[in-house]
Amino acid sequence: MIFRFTLLRNLLLLLLTAIGAFGGASCRSNKEPDGAPPVARYVNELRRDVQREGKRYNPGVACYVDLTRPDNRYRFFVLDLTRGTILVQGVCLNGVTDAQGRVRYSNEVNSRCSSRGLARIGERYVGGFGRAFRLYGLDAGTRNLRRRAVVLHAWAGVPTRPTTGHPIQSEGCPTLNPLVLDTVARFIARSPKPMLLRFN
Repeated sequence: MIFRFTLLRNLLLLLLTAIGAFGGASCRSNKEPDGAPPVARYVNELRRDVQREGKRYNPGVACYVDLTRPDNRYRFFVLDLTRGTILVQGVCLNGVTDAQGRVRYSNEVNSRCSSRGLARIGERYVGGFGRAFRLYGLDAGTRNLRRRAVVLHAWAGVPTRPTTGHPIQSEGCPTLNPLVLDTVARFIARSPKPMLLRFN
């Protein structure tokens, strides 16, 4: 009788442990299933960009757009290159995707695709979506940004933080929530030199 009771108690404990483990895994997956962004890699890439481009650009603060991350997660980052930390992060729209939902990259005019490469953030202006910043490509993958009218701008439909839903696509512009762009704009305005932005 004692043996049977002990066996039942142990089976019950195993069952509760399994349920708890399953529940814990479920909670973790809801928080950030794709893992934390590789900030060290972003910072190292941008440090190399600053060194290669010389003293014309801000050596301490730059932006990184990682479109390889899911579209409902943080993909736009303003980074402190000295401390290796994130100053601002935001959900960011991408251009058109393929049949599997993967971001397509192109630098062709009228492609409506995202580009991959390095750019500098240019002057502020007011366009069809309100305040925006022109982008000037600095390598083969981004040289047509200006001709394509690919700019950094905001749209109210972009969520301020990660979500379970999926935002719509842009026509190639890195598009942020207006509140996020407000914060990014303050860093751009305070920058003593133009800031770099790398698309991946």
